[in-house]
Amino acid sequence: MAFWEKAAQYWLMSCRDAMMLNFSPRQLGGAGKGCWKASRGSLFEQCVGEDTAREVFEFSRVDKEISEIPVMLCPTPYRIYRKHIKATSSRLPDVITPLWIPAQLGRDGMLQPVPGQFPWMPRDFLTPNNSPPDALVGDLDLLDRFLTENMPPATWDSWEAQWQYAALMYKTVTGLDFGQAHSRFYYSGFDGVLFPSSAISGATRQITQLYEQMAESETYPPLFRSLCSRDTLPDLLAISPEEQFLADGNHVGQMGSAYPLAESQREALCHLNKLPDGGLLAVNGPPGTGKTTLVQSVVADLVVKAAIKGDEPPLIFATSTNNQAVTNVIDAMGKAYEDSGPLAGRWLPGISSYGLYCPSDSAYPKALQEGVFQVENKQFSGFFAWMETQKYLDEAIPCFLAHCNDFTQDSAPDLTTACNNLHVELLRITTAIASRPGIVLKVREFRALIERLNTELLTLEAEKTSLESALLPLQKERSRLTDFVTRCKARTAGEPWYFRWLFFIPSIASARAAHVREFADSTGLPQIAGCTQAQSVLIELGLLVDAETERIRTLEQKLTEVNNAVVDIQKKLTAGRKAEEKMDRWHHEWGIDPDAGSCADLLDQQLRHRAFKLAVHYWEARWLLETEGDLADKYNDSKAPDKLERRLRHFAMITPCFVSTLFTLPAFVTGYRIPLYGCIDLLVVDESGQVSPEIAGAAFALAKRALVIGDTLQIEPVWSIPAAIDSANCEKYLEIDLEEATCRGISVSAGSVMKLAQGRSCFSTLAEPRGLMLVEHRRCLPEIISYCNELAYQGRLKPMRSDRPKEGFHLPPMGWAHCRGASGRESGSRNNPDEARIIARWVADHHDEFVSWYNAGLKNGKAPYDIGDLVGIVTPFRNQSERIQRELQAHNLEGITVGTVHALQGAERAIIIFSPVYDAGDQGRYFFDTSLSMLNVGVSRAKDSFLIFGDVDIFDPERFQLPSGLLARHILGDPSREITDIVITERPAPEFAQFPAVTRLATLEEHRVFLKHALESAREKVLIVSPWLTAEAITADDIPALVQAAVVRGVAITVFTDLHCNRSGNDFKAGFTDACALLTAAGATITLAHNIHNKTICVDRDCMVEGSFNWLSAVRDRKHRYQRAEMSIAYSGPGAAGFIDAALKNMEARKIYLPET
Repeated sequence: MAFWEKAAQYWLMSCRDAMMLNFSPRQLGGAGKGCWKASRGSLFEQCVGEDTAREVFEFSRVDKEISEIPVMLCPTPYRIYRKHIKATSSRLPDVITPLWIPAQLGRDGMLQPVPGQFPWMPRDFLTPNNSPPDALVGDLDLLDRFLTENMPPATWDSWEAQWQYAALMYKTVTGLDFGQAHSRFYYSGFDGVLFPSSAISGATRQITQLYEQMAESETYPPLFRSLCSRDTLPDLLAISPEEQFLADGNHVGQMGSAYPLAESQREALCHLNKLPDGGLLAVNGPPGTGKTTLVQSVVADLVVKAAIKGDEPPLIFATSTNNQAVTNVIDAMGKAYEDSGPLAGRWLPGISSYGLYCPSDSAYPKALQEGVFQVENKQFSGFFAWMETQKYLDEAIPCFLAHCNDFTQDSAPDLTTACNNLHVELLRITTAIASRPGIVLKVREFRALIERLNTELLTLEAEKTSLESALLPLQKERSRLTDFVTRCKARTAGEPWYFRWLFFIPSIASARAAHVREFADSTGLPQIAGCTQAQSVLIELGLLVDAETERIRTLEQKLTEVNNAVVDIQKKLTAGRKAEEKMDRWHHEWGIDPDAGSCADLLDQQLRHRAFKLAVHYWEARWLLETEGDLADKYNDSKAPDKLERRLRHFAMITPCFVSTLFTLPAFVTGYRIPLYGCIDLLVVDESGQVSPEIAGAAFALAKRALVIGDTLQIEPVWSIPAAIDSANCEKYLEIDLEEATCRGISVSAGSVMKLAQGRSCFSTLAEPRGLMLVEHRRCLPEIISYCNELAYQGRLKPMRSDRPKEGFHLPPMGWAHCRGASGRESGSRNNPDEARIIARWVADHHDEFVSWYNAGLKNGKAPYDIGDLVGIVTPFRNQSERIQRELQAHNLEGITVGTVHALQGAERAIIIFSPVYDAGDQGRYFFDTSLSMLNVGVSRAKDSFLIFGDVDIFDPERFQLPSGLLARHILGDPSREITDIVITERPAPEFAQFPAVTRLATLEEHRVFLKHALESAREKVLIVSPWLTAEAITADDIPALVQAAVVRGVAITVFTDLHCNRSGNDFKAGFTDACALLTAAGATITLAHNIHNKTICVDRDCMVEGSFNWLSAVRDRKHRYQRAEMSIAYSGPGAAGFIDAALKNMEARKIYLPET
């Protein structure tokens, strides 16, 4: 069996397991809805009664011979209080079923444990999760830990053993016993519920059916095989920059005209255009790098390419499991910026987007009611139903022709003519786009060679002249010799007859010889001088003529070569000048310098966008023509496979991008239970780092190619299968262990489709992770994204945001407010009430300021911001999220997103507040340090300011290998980043003594007066905790003199300050060194401590002050730009001693060393 077949079977069985493990009915109906009540006591006693059993068997419609059927029991369902339904979020489910126990039900009503099965808790009700906090009962990590440490037996000894196991699991994960409610909005009665297993139908039903159909038909299309295969990938090299420049001519469409593609987006699109059928491309997309913009460009490019061919429109499905990701894509399809003009907008009435939202049946009514998107249902009775009518055509055709005529400034008589005119103009523009790289390369080649060619031409011309000069005397010499030959022959022919006949007579022979010698000597040629034989003279002259002829031939051959070289160069020069002329004509026609560095950007914003708009209107004309023909022919649509594909492509003429979740996608591409394998031309999986592989895998069988975009360094998938179950499934179906499955990304308990796609990407420009990467970041200020860049992305991100908040925005890009609250646990989750109160109060205090500041520069027509658009609050724990929400409600603050990082995944806010919850007393690794994804996501949501509101002592810059330690290095150390205008809460009443008197210090002057009074009135000792020391602050209040006077009275003055805060690199800051010199000279003891941020003064054992005022570094000038509101609380009287002892103990524990004075 091939590995992709094993993968399909593994994912199928995992989906089935998940439906069982995550069954969570929204309503608990009666027997007619497959649900029966049963008292918790009867469930514990193992019997629900014969009457109930009979009803369950009848509902299940099983044969009479069957004596047992599988059922599921929930011993402790929670129901929402009726009085709270309107007061709480509509997202709260009416019913929570936090625990299920599998069982076999007999006809006698008896329950028996099922071998190999065990109790489970649905993932829907466990953190981390984006559900409302009141819908969550416990933590997934606790469940995984319980299953690892308490593996259930293969066979249960008894019903009681299984029940006790379930109770222990529930107690461990939730901290509750059966019957205890987890939230004030819910109650638990004495009844449990029972469901027959046959009634289960989960969100993955369509996915499961597709896997089943693949197995039945043994159909595993190429793209699915590519995703799952263990075979070595074909050796497709990443495209070089030179090849990419040539391929730029193949990029012909751009959806928006406001901004061009970034360099890495262009690189990704170029590789996608080279992607073969059956191939997939993984694009790593960190936050704020333009993933949605890339999807827009991909859609536009494919739409234009199909229009050029005049063939069918492409089928493009963009999908994810994350609702925010789906919403982002469908939203982007309707908000692409366009220039004004006759091509702008749509030429058909009632169309506002290039996307078609395809929700589930349950989500369809709500989506339709909201009316935000163009929505279609599986019955195709939605958006297109009202368009495919004669009434609509009667309105749409004249509207379209009017727009077309306005564009062409001509009167098209009919749709066909209009369609053809648009196509001609489209071809004109796209031909220009396609020709540009070739023209530019020819001109560049010519310009690079022109100097050399001209030099070579001059050299050749000189050589030609030289050869011609050398050739002339040779030719003359040969003519002279030839003349001698002619004369010699003529002289011999003219001899007297007796020279020939009487040559044997000596006197005649002598006369003849003298006659020949006379001629030979007259030539002046030494070779024949004195020669007396005419034949010898002719032979020698012939040799001389031949020698001259050979010399002439050699020179003439060289001259021919030189002439040919000259002609070749002249041709190149002519071709180059013609290329320059062609480039000039291109420049003149389109108004863009084709060789400029900005040309590709201008093409995006002008010609490619224009081509896209022409293609859009071309497809509109095609749709009108096809719809008109269908109505005339009374074409009868159905969901037969061939007709279904035709209908989808018909829709694609108007809405080229179909958007759905992975759960609903198979239903839209399946006709009469027959999947349309390979029907989708491009599958785009967005936020794929959050998509578990079994959820996405089936969709790859329906597509030819896939673009997988995501980030494995952000939120992980919400896995539905515990690792213990997945490990067994991996070994059984994949025949590999869980470690290998996790490494490949195929695991359903630890993998993601992004990780899987990275390993199977046809192209890669990265060694690790494989694939391509979008690197230009435009969301956050550089100071914010620099943390994520160092934490997760190895410095690859390029901060591109240049605009900064306008003058008057006082928040730092990265800052903190030191809130010393008490961390605790409640219902299995942590909280920190003080943090929650401080955060809500601070947001309430600044509500008007933030709203007015951000709305001040709004352009006309843009909806004003409310506080929920500007501020988001992130916390690791659902319990803290609930507390913060209640505190916000107490201040009448509505609409602010509060939750774990899941609540803001894919979203952004101007200001993000992070509530860490832990306090300095909490030991062990913090939850947000267990992986880098939590803080990576939390920080990267903030556009202008990321603020920690909590006990910042837990953020240790020395532990920079942890996410929290690295965050400390990026935030702490600069006092100007501290938020000091918080209203701190009083410490809780101590158990050890009476509560001290409490007063508040709220102004700069009050703090300065108190510091002076403390040093003047102390009897034994003064402890000052100030994270920073500056000479300016110390001298402004004449602290050295006050310290010296106190020391003279016998008062011990101890100053604790922070090592990290007072360093700059490896050296101490100059202001700190000067401050130390002043204080030690006055008699104070300075102690460097590790990681302190509280600002405290303890005077003897009578008074302690703590708050936000930096006692020995805060700016003393009220008009200085760094002078801010401060708040401190003073505890005085006998009850303060306990607080003082705790403060001293804390400082002693943090002490590093005493520097030499």
